[in-house]
Amino acid sequence: GNNERVEHLVEGLVVALKQARQLREAQDGGGFQTSVWDFACAVQKLGKRPLGRHGPSFWDEVGSLVQEAAPSMTGREVAMFCNAYASGAPDRLSGSLGTALGDRAADLAEDLSAQDFTMILTGLSKASSSTEVPISKESLDRFASRARRLRLDPKYPSQAPMLLTAFARLRHSTDAELHGRLFRYAQSQWDTWDAQELAALLNAFAKMGRRARAGIPEEEWRSVAQRCAELLPNADVQSITLMS
Repeated sequence: GNNERVEHLVEGLVVALKQARQLREAQDGGGFQTSVWDFACAVQKLGKRPLGRHGPSFWDEVGSLVQEAAPSMTGREVAMFCNAYASGAPDRLSGSLGTALGDRAADLAEDLSAQDFTMILTGLSKASSSTEVPISKESLDRFASRARRLRLDPKYPSQAPMLLTAFARLRHSTDAELHGRLFRYAQSQWDTWDAQELAALLNAFAKMGRRARAGIPEEEWRSVAQRCAELLPNADVQSITLMS
């Protein structure tokens, strides 16, 4: 079946990656000998599949290459690896790997597209636990600074709630300026949103700290309630629950 073919492919990749790593170590470096972009695309596709018994070794070898290549990656490459790990091995982003990708993304933050920025923050946030955040406070502050000025893409209503959720997971949840800016962006767009999209936004806001929500005036929350009421007739049960 397909899963067996994927496992066989992963087995061969692990052997090839391990040999390449050992050769680089024997030569005291030597750099990444393939296209980082092509490798990132392959890892992202495999990250969505069950990898079988070779999965842990696969992520070990990928992590070694990613850390080596991270300082020279493009923003799109960082986004693809973060997305791959978020799908296949989010716990691997806690520690030095997440730090390497987070630091590189922070260096590139001013030039990241809204799509790549959202993919990176979402991926890194999935490695966050109750005791540990996978990126440095300095990098997180740079992400927040960029997010306050980021032009989101109206074609993707999920970006605002995904960013809110990511910052909450990364425990940056009391930034009234950031959350007010995302709220007002959503407010300018939600006439075109359906119930599920608005529910996702409100669910994300529910995870924010009280200080972050306090900067939004009561009359603006009333406008949310009005829009929810307009969408109720076509809303499913889950969306109604989240909106309420």
